[in-house]
Amino acid sequence: MPFVLDYEIDFWGELRRAFEAANAEFLASESTLRQLELSLESELASQYFTLRGYDSEIALYEEAIDLRGKALELNRKRFEAGDTDEVDVSRAETELAAAAADLIGLRQSRDEVEHAIAVLVGEPASDFRLSPHPLSGKPPRVNLSPPTELLERRPDVAAAERAMIAENARIGVAKAAFFPSVRFSATAGLESGGTARLFDYASRTWGLGPEVSLPIFNAGRNQANLKRAEARYDEVVADYRQTVLEAVSEVENALTALRKLDERIAAQERTVKAAARTVELSRSRYDAGVDTYFEVVDAQRTELDAERLLVRFKSARFLAAIALVKALGGDWKASQGK
Repeated sequence: MPFVLDYEIDFWGELRRAFEAANAEFLASESTLRQLELSLESELASQYFTLRGYDSEIALYEEAIDLRGKALELNRKRFEAGDTDEVDVSRAETELAAAAADLIGLRQSRDEVEHAIAVLVGEPASDFRLSPHPLSGKPPRVNLSPPTELLERRPDVAAAERAMIAENARIGVAKAAFFPSVRFSATAGLESGGTARLFDYASRTWGLGPEVSLPIFNAGRNQANLKRAEARYDEVVADYRQTVLEAVSEVENALTALRKLDERIAAQERTVKAAARTVELSRSRYDAGVDTYFEVVDAQRTELDAERLLVRFKSARFLAAIALVKALGGDWKASQGK
């Protein structure tokens, strides 16, 4: 029953660099896991605000359908009184039916997004419900991090950096393979031809001695392993540089989107205001007998389209803010600053 103990002296740093590579790989795996979590969190947030955008559009169409229903009743009464012809009634019916059809499509799209959210949170779609809540306000301001902090916080950049560290350590392992290795072995135990004398003093055995391994016949293999390690390192360095460039690009794209959306929202709000004024004037001219009901319908349609586009711009602004937080590493509180 011998007990064997082996100890290798790490003269050339082979074991130390191997441990360094393994530790860097472990940290890279942790960063990759965090990147997956960040992607899921961002997708959930994006789907949530997409849902709220649909809630806003649905609210617009519900109000529009109510107004169009009242307009239809008014036109029917005017037709019965002989104040207008049947064309105005038909146009009012057409606009009401078209708005109702669009509303059905919006509700279907909302249901699909709600089901997607259910999947992301691990709930059955049939049992998952979110009460309607139209968009309001705008995303909190997100402060930019210094470039060095961005590189530290983004999990994909951290994973690429740690992969680079691991491959650099493997180059050290490959270089150490060219040098001799020294191992000390110690054995101790009991040995006897029979069990009766197994634990006698004379049955004890032990041994201690060094073992030197020279890589005389492995030069070609070691050289190939070194070249492979160096090539792999060059590859991960290129991956790291590409990841950093993509990180900076994502931040710039999100910032540009936020700036442009603010401008578009401001312009679209002016458009909505002007469209509402046009509806008011068209209605007054129709009541005065100057315009036909077609002008009123056209103005109402333009106003609804303008309001719907404004809602979509506001929803897109939330999505751009989410993209910026993700590009900054996903820490919303850190992104907001003190």
